[in-house]
Amino acid sequence: MVVIAPAPAAEVAWMRLSGRGLTPREEEVVRLVVGGLSTKQIAERLFIADYTVQRHLSNVFDKVGVRSRRDLVKQVFTEQVVPSFDHVGGQ
Repeated sequence: MVVIAPAPAAEVAWMRLSGRGLTPREEEVVRLVVGGLSTKQIAERLFIADYTVQRHLSNVFDKVGVRSRRDLVKQVFTEQVVPSFDHVGGQ
């Protein structure tokens, strides 16, 4: 049996990020940022230095085209999941 259903927003968001060339570690950091963890909490969870977390975030920001964690989360969940008005109604 094949079931076709809309994908949850989180899955669509992660698929969109996969085309940005993020490394597996950068993806991990993004998931933790989206989960609301601080730099210190991410560093502790991944057993890396705070500086390393910041370096990963800097790389992610460059690849995704954002300047902050807030912009990153917005890019992941809002701008990539909600269609623009140009696409509403099949226009």
